[in-house]
Amino acid sequence: MIDYIDRPRFLSDQTKRDISSAQTKAAAQIKIWDHMLSNWSDYSNYSTPKYKILKQRCRKGIPSNVRGRVWFMLCKGLEVQNSYPHHLYFRLCNREEDPPCMLDITKDVSRTFPEHFLFVRQGGQQSLTNILRAYAFLDPEIGYCQGMAYIVGVFLMHVDEESAFWMLVSFMYNYQMRGYYMQGMAKVYQSLYKANYLLKLHEPALWKKFAKSEFYPQIYAMQWFMTLFTFSFNIDTVLRIWDCFLLEGPKILFRVFLSFFKLHKNDLINLSFENLLAGIRRIETSLDADLLLRAAFNITLSRKELLQIDREYQNAPNPVLINWK
Repeated sequence: MIDYIDRPRFLSDQTKRDISSAQTKAAAQIKIWDHMLSNWSDYSNYSTPKYKILKQRCRKGIPSNVRGRVWFMLCKGLEVQNSYPHHLYFRLCNREEDPPCMLDITKDVSRTFPEHFLFVRQGGQQSLTNILRAYAFLDPEIGYCQGMAYIVGVFLMHVDEESAFWMLVSFMYNYQMRGYYMQGMAKVYQSLYKANYLLKLHEPALWKKFAKSEFYPQIYAMQWFMTLFTFSFNIDTVLRIWDCFLLEGPKILFRVFLSFFKLHKNDLINLSFENLLAGIRRIETSLDADLLLRAAFNITLSRKELLQIDREYQNAPNPVLINWK
């Protein structure tokens, strides 16, 4: 978008310089990413020194021109596809019967990113329907659950239909996200417990405020975890979060959760219960991705700590963190 115009239909010299500088910078970034993609095994191997470079680049943000290619590689999309029978997606799409959840899929497709140009058109909605329908056949234990359409929708913004399908399969199995969408959504509630635990630990004053107001995590964060922030955060911020998630895994979700409240606790601490949710929703749409992620990665959060909280939830959950009593 062009921001500076000195008179109708004429760009100022400063604007031209700004655009030229941005284009030069973007071209340099794409060249770096092209090199990494051409030498992917050197950068994607966790045990090699170049992995750190890949992580730094993902945290800075993947250029939109290469984001689809990079995401597919991060998801190990081709490996996942090759682990299934040849032409499986085509066969799933061409099954004559519909899965039992087809009505739910149809209802949700029209409500998914309704203002995005891809899904305003019939073709985008049809691709979204095809993928969700095919996945329901592949994984009947899940079938379809609300939230999945948003995940697929973001994939479709960057890759072709079949690639998006295999990225969804990877998302469910390689990233262990199936528990978010199974009946009962057990992993969603586990994540809410974990987020609540971490909020109490890192932002105790705000946690006490929420506890006193009985402002449960289920009220404000359920959609965050079920859609990986796509339902309510602005799309630029979502893409930056996903750049990190697809490399580093679910830990980034909890870092973002904490950084959201770390940055905006002063905006929320004095709000009444009636205004808390509106306050959070207002902040969601105006987030600065750079600030949010910079704050997120300044938060010390280990996988060991997260596993410890998971064990507590499974074996002896703290009722304060579930019932707020």
